Amino acid sequence: MKLKAAPLCLPLFVTLFSTLQVRPAQAVPAFARREGVKCQMCHFRLPELNEDGHSYVRRGLREARGGMAPQMGMEMGTKEVAKTPVASTARPLGEALPLEWQNYLTVMGHHTYEARRHAKAGFHPGMIDGWIGGPLDPHWSGVANVAFDIEAGGVDVEQAYAQFNTSWSPHFASLRFGQLLPFAVLFNGGGAAMPLSTPVVLETPSRAQNPWAPATLLRGVEIGMVDLPSWNAYVGVGEPQLGDLVGASHTDVYASAEYLIGEKGAFSGYGYVGKIASSAGQPAIDYERVALFANAYLPRTKGVLGFLWGRDKPAGDKALDTTGGFLLADVLLAERWAGYARYDYANREAPVGDAETTDGPTVGVSFWAQTQVRLTLESQFLQTTSTPRDRSAIVELMWAF
Repeated sequence: MKLKAAPLCLPLFVTLFSTLQVRPAQAVPAFARREGVKCQMCHFRLPELNEDGHSYVRRGLREARGGMAPQMGMEMGTKEVAKTPVASTARPLGEALPLEWQNYLTVMGHHTYEARRHAKAGFHPGMIDGWIGGPLDPHWSGVANVAFDIEAGGVDVEQAYAQFNTSWSPHFASLRFGQLLPFAVLFNGGGAAMPLSTPVVLETPSRAQNPWAPATLLRGVEIGMVDLPSWNAYVGVGEPQLGDLVGASHTDVYASAEYLIGEKGAFSGYGYVGKIASSAGQPAIDYERVALFANAYLPRTKGVLGFLWGRDKPAGDKALDTTGGFLLADVLLAERWAGYARYDYANREAPVGDAETTDGPTVGVSFWAQTQVRLTLESQFLQTTSTPRDRSAIVELMWAF
């Protein structure tokens, strides 16, 4: 593929992969190989992104010249000699490397053993992921995640989008289109994260009639104004990917803004306005969501605090509110060990009767045999109104190259 043809190929690239379904995202070692740094440059601990990782994603999967320090990160099971980061060499900033598979492709496996209350425990062969992505020229980049379901068969895809950035100064405009997740949700518990589960208030629909959740992917277009030292703002339109939705789809609108505090953290605000069309026996629903997030980084601890408020307005019926939040903390316990804890709370008003509340803690611990081989144990203790507390334990082996 010639780089001059990249902008013409990107729409086809995104359209092909966006016809598939979705699954969660993880860390991508090919990005570290391409830049000549360790994975810990962009991750607090795999796959949890730090602020360097957030900036790397905003730029279209590339680093600013001189922005990476090759000696950062911890050695785990290897004694590799760190190379000079590609982004800090004399080549023109943003210039893509030759399209060699090791610089743009990652293969990753996820295999789990699950035990849940009132369910038979068992091993699940899980998924094999194929990640492809990176810059194609000084302005264009793209990413797609192809996932092969070993147990059930079939192929899924999570985010698959193309991105155009106007320049590589600290201040630039960006355009993303394809199947994507708004940055405000991706960076605050809805995307690559150390916990195996997503916060309840981001992952769970408010009610059966409205299957949308903040972590629902969109097929659409997003425009952003990025000023990495301080403020970033994004506006997007798209159709949410709702597998259980009956009836015509609707083009929704969202906007977000974030204020960066160097490498110490960020504050984010997010708003979403959508509509579920009427179907047999179900009225049309207009809905809106507003969220506030705070990210904080300490040398060995990362914290995320999120609040969400929303309202569903069924045609001809009373409006129903949804409120909730979560508090997440990740802690580096030792060179190869990390632990995390999260408390979830979600409250959903019901058409009849009392509101339904789901709350409870999630705890987990991860061990890295090597940088790209991780074993994680997570337990959840969630309780929903009028039901026994749900207890679960999941062990996941993740590998990548």
